[in-house]
Amino acid sequence: METHYNNDLQKSKSEVLPETNHPIINALHGINQMKYFKNEAACSGSVHNCARHEDAISKQLEINGFTRCNISVKSKSNLRKWETEPELLSYIPNNVFIEQPFGTHDNPDFLVKINNKLLIAIEAKSCKGHSPVFNSCIPKSNYIYIFCSEKYDKTTMFLGSSILSEIQRQIIEQHIKEARKKDEELNKKLLELDVLSRGISYYTRPMIQQSGSKEKTNYFTHESKIKTEGEVFDYLKKQIIESNISC
Repeated sequence: METHYNNDLQKSKSEVLPETNHPIINALHGINQMKYFKNEAACSGSVHNCARHEDAISKQLEINGFTRCNISVKSKSNLRKWETEPELLSYIPNNVFIEQPFGTHDNPDFLVKINNKLLIAIEAKSCKGHSPVFNSCIPKSNYIYIFCSEKYDKTTMFLGSSILSEIQRQIIEQHIKEARKKDEELNKKLLELDVLSRGISYYTRPMIQQSGSKEKTNYFTHESKIKTEGEVFDYLKKQIIESNISC
């Protein structure tokens, strides 16, 4: 019985292996060859047809068969469950992308629907130097980050899990949680001492950055650059295969 099951599983995998040549794979290959674009701003040169980094990514998605999808406000409550309950979004067609699904100040920049079991998150990053800026957003392990540099006039990509380990993430999240508690304690004291009646309060803002030598922080010369880009495609192929088997 176990042998029969394993044979069936292998057969199922072989049947969906062609799906690893999915349009999202082709789109990301094209995206990874892009030059430099600014995020949410005019391009620095006139050699590109797109004004924004996000527009350039959208164009590559459209070239490879994806359609832009606009989601109503009413649908956004379900959209928040894209990762844990993707089947709630079965009313959205396959092979579509939603830009800024949760607004311009929230991530990701794109949600790409592959099928009723799988949506892919893409975040656009752009800067003049060789390291992306994350600000207060901790890199998310299953997000695909598209990063382009003005200095190198090139694009690279990586998974959040390729630059931040799970234990590091947990430590940062715990630190933020503790900082929030200290903020509350401080603000209670500030309120008690507010003899000038000005309502001054304090908030600790997380700032995720990278430090150290270029061997660690340069995404274009890093020894793991090719490996890291490959991990994006390996992740996608695995997710596509597993989502097709579970459908």
